[in-house]
Order: sequence, then structure tokens, then C-alpha cells
Amino acid sequence: MNSILAETIVTAAGPVIVGGGVAVWRRTRSRGHMLRSMFDLLAGIPADPISGRRAMPGIATRVMSVEAQLHPNGGQSLADQISRIESGQRALRETLDSHTANHPGPGT
Repeated sequence: MNSILAETIVTAAGPVIVGGGVAVWRRTRSRGHMLRSMFDLLAGIPADPISGRRAMPGIATRVMSVEAQLHPNGGQSLADQISRIESGQRALRETLDSHTANHPGPGT
């Protein structure tokens, strides 16, 4: 299960990392704003109701929210969902194995 969970996490984290890289690249294209943009990405940006800008959490907050998904919490985390999928797949496999053992195909 741990290898399946690790593969799933890596698969899910890939687009997040690429998206973050694109966001960093877009925010740091201009040399004049590079340091400010990097600080904003690290520390986060508060919401601005006047301009309509939504709040953007900092890197630490984002990492903590992703990390929380890696631990079972009673049903809502990614780890719990993967466990449920694995249990369902195991039950389906047992049902199929039982059926094929009791009903051999034609010509056997």
C-alpha cells in the first residue's frame, strides 16, 4: 500500500509543482519585481477587497495542507480515499477469482 500511496502522491504532486513553477516564472519575469514576487510566494498575500484580489497562502501553509492529505484522518484525506479504493478493488478481485474458480470458461 505504501508504494501505491507514494506513486499516487507523486502523480498528484507533479502538476502542482509544475503549476507552482509556472506561477513563479510568471511572477518573476520582471527583474524589478522579482524579490517582491518571491517574498509574496513564500509569505503569502492578503486579500484586497478593493482590487478584488483573493488571498494567496504562503508556501508553508500550502505544504502543510498537502501534508495533511498524506495521513489518515477518518475519511476525508487522500490516504483514506486511496485505502477505500484499494479495499474495493480487493473485494472485486476476490469476487472475480471466486467466480472464475466456480465457473471455468468454455473448453476447460
